[in-house]
Amino acid sequence: MSWLSDTATEMPTTQEMGFAMLIYDAVILGVVSVLAVNLIGSLLALRRLDRFTPTARGAAAWPRISVLIPARNEAATIQECLNSLLNQDYPNCEILVLDDESDDATKMIVQDIAQRDPRGRLRLLAGGALPPGWLGKCHACAQLAAAATGDYLLFTDADTTHGHHSLANALAVAESWHVGLVSVLPRQRAMTPPEQLLLPLLPFNILTLLPVGLVRRRPEPSLSAGIGQFLFFRRSAYIATGGHAAVRDRVLDDVELARGVKAAGFSMALMDGGTAVRCRMYTSYDAIWRGFSKNLFDFYGRSPLFTVVAVLLQAALYVAPPLLALLALLLRQPWPLFSIPAATYGLALGMRLLLAGRVGDRGTDLRRDSGWLSALVHPIGMALQCAITLNSMRWGLTGRMQWKGRVYPAKRASG
Repeated sequence: MSWLSDTATEMPTTQEMGFAMLIYDAVILGVVSVLAVNLIGSLLALRRLDRFTPTARGAAAWPRISVLIPARNEAATIQECLNSLLNQDYPNCEILVLDDESDDATKMIVQDIAQRDPRGRLRLLAGGALPPGWLGKCHACAQLAAAATGDYLLFTDADTTHGHHSLANALAVAESWHVGLVSVLPRQRAMTPPEQLLLPLLPFNILTLLPVGLVRRRPEPSLSAGIGQFLFFRRSAYIATGGHAAVRDRVLDDVELARGVKAAGFSMALMDGGTAVRCRMYTSYDAIWRGFSKNLFDFYGRSPLFTVVAVLLQAALYVAPPLLALLALLLRQPWPLFSIPAATYGLALGMRLLLAGRVGDRGTDLRRDSGWLSALVHPIGMALQCAITLNSMRWGLTGRMQWKGRVYPAKRASG
C-alpha cells in the first residue's frame, strides 16, 4: 500500500496539468502566429516580386552582351542550354563557355555546336589550373569575365535553359530601372520524387526569409539576393564589386556579388523568371544531398549558433505541428490539441502552394497532380533539409566539403 501511496503522490495534480496545457497552447499559438505573419509577408512579397516578362526598349542601339558559362562535367545539360542561348532574338551577343578541366564530353559537345553556328557567336575557352585560395566556379567566372567583350555580362549555369527573349528582357530591365544587376529566380524543373520533395525548398527559403519586395527599393546590401543561375551585370557594376576575385573563396558567390553591387552604390532587381529561365539543378537524391550540403552552412553565415537555431526553428514551424496533430488524434486528446497544430500545418501547406504557383515549373513541379502530394509531405522535405543543414555544418567545419571532384577547405566559423 505504501508503494501505491507514493505513486499517487507523484501523479501530476489537475492544477499542474492545466498549467502544462496552458504552456503548450501558448507555444502552439505562438507557432501559428509566426506562420500566419510569414504567410501574410509572403503574400505581400509575391505581389511585389516583378515578373521577368518581355519589355519594350525605346533605344535603337543594341549594346553587346557577353553570356558567360562555367562548365565542369556538364555533358548531360550543356547542349540544351547552348541551343536555347543561340536561339535568342538579341542581335549583338557572344557566348563564352569555359571548360573547367572536365573529364567528360563537355568540350566536344561545345566544339561541335560552335562549328555549326553560322554567326560564330560561341567560343570555347580552356580553364587554367586552380590557384590556391580560389573555389573552382569563382575562378572559372573570373576567367570568363576577363575574356568577355560585352557592355553587359550574363553569368549563367550550364543546367539552365532560356526563353527566346531572355537577353532582351534583361537588358530592358537594366536600362529602364537603371540597375547594376538583374537576377532571376528560375523555374525549378523537378522531374523525380526527390526533386519534387526538396528542390521547391530553395525558392521557399528565399521567399519566406527575405522581403524580396525591398531588394530593388532599398539600398542596404543586406537586402540583396543573387541567384547564380542568372546574374546579369552592367560591366561597370561588376567591376565596381571587385568581380569574382573579391569573392574567390565564397561558396555563395552570387549572394556576395549582389551585396557588393549595392555596396558600390548601384541598385539591383530580383525577379520571377516565369518560363523565361528554367533550371534542373539536380537529378537524384544523392546529388541534392551533396549540393545542398555545399551551400546551406554558408546560407546561414557559417555560424554554428545561427545554423542550429535555424534548424530548431524550422523543425518547430514545419516538422513538429503535423506530428503533434497526428499524435493528438491517435490518443483522442481534446480538440484544441489537434486543431491548433493542424492549423499550423495548414498554414505551412498554404505557403508552399502559394509560392509554387509563382516559381514552380508548370507541368514539372507543384502544378502537376503529384505536386499536391509533394506539398502535403512538406514536413518530410523540411525534416530532410534540417538533416542536410546539419551535415553542411559538419562538412564546413571539418573540411569535408566536396563538389565535382574538388575539396572545399574548412574555414573559420563566424559565430
